[in-house]
Amino acid sequence: MKYFFASFVFFISFLNVTAQQKELTLKESVSEQYGKFYPDRVKNFQWIPHTHSYSFIKNDTVLQFGSAENQKNVRNISINEVARSLETEIKKFRGVSWKNKDAFYLNNNKEYYLYD
Repeated sequence: MKYFFASFVFFISFLNVTAQQKELTLKESVSEQYGKFYPDRVKNFQWIPHTHSYSFIKNDTVLQFGSAENQKNVRNISINEVARSLETEIKKFRGVSWKNKDAFYLNNNKEYYLYD
């Protein structure tokens, strides 16, 4: 019985190890290094001053918030909400920098906005 159990565990672990290996060709590793194999990045990650929260830009149109203390506390602000509030025609989040925990600056080419 011991040998059966040991061989069963060895067989299952062997399947797991071989299933995760994939050989890359030279063409894949060189030509697709900036496409298929490029690591994901978080754009404009910033800690919000005097809090345990952070923000980052997702798809250039959503400012997403999170908390280091509570992972369930996630909220978003879309660029459309900000543009409507500021009465401007901003299309993308660029140059976001936090003034304090409630307000941030937003850069749109040569114009700067304060969103509170």
